[in-house]
Amino acid sequence: MKLALVSMNPKWEDKAHNQALCRKSLELAGRQGADAIVFPEMTLTGFSMNTQGVAEDPDDSETLRFFQNEAEKGKINIVFGMVLRGGQKATNNLIVFSRDGAMALNYAKIHPFSFSNEDEFYAGGDQPGVADLDGVACGFAVCYDLRFPELYQALSKTCAAIFTIANWPAARADHWEALLKARAIENQAHIIGVNRKGRDGNAIEYVDSSFVFGPDGEKVAPEHSEGDVDFYEIDPEVVVALRESFPVKRDRREDLYRNF
Repeated sequence: MKLALVSMNPKWEDKAHNQALCRKSLELAGRQGADAIVFPEMTLTGFSMNTQGVAEDPDDSETLRFFQNEAEKGKINIVFGMVLRGGQKATNNLIVFSRDGAMALNYAKIHPFSFSNEDEFYAGGDQPGVADLDGVACGFAVCYDLRFPELYQALSKTCAAIFTIANWPAARADHWEALLKARAIENQAHIIGVNRKGRDGNAIEYVDSSFVFGPDGEKVAPEHSEGDVDFYEIDPEVVVALRESFPVKRDRREDLYRNF
């Protein structure tokens, strides 16, 4: 599976400008024959607590229409982030559109980042994110979810690859890379992290730090890079082979862990 990871620098809360940035990356991905393109968390807005200004109605969303059209037009799987209106609070969502424009996943981030008061504006989801990309079972998570290994263990029971989209600040960039590597090692899965770069509307700095780690924990080098887009190739059969030759999951004692 050929992946295009987009480390974009979105203009703060400017959806029209950021749609244009996404179109450029989508054009690059199309020319390179990518199977899937992955954008960072809150793709068209940045990590904003302005839910009144950025949240959209799931039944009438310009952002959903934009990415659905791009997926169908480009015949490419698209993974992106956005804010949706819910009950009393909004939700921080990861959406997957398949090549035919069908919505394959609408995942609400389970763990709002209370350190930055995200939980005051966003409700946490209660369902893990799983979808097939061209027949490959994949798991999906958003930013702070990465700090909760139990979620990744649950996803990796059926998934060969787990994607995490983020707005992870430069101040904790070493944690981001270390946790991605750890999740790959302990789950024996491809772990893909897609982060934004630049500075957001709150003057928070981000560095170019989108990564792919193989199921053995080794960092994978991009095959090609152009603009904001890095291209990678992953093989789910590598996951199957490693889990058969080094069957770590067989030795897990979840019956005991639940009782601690």
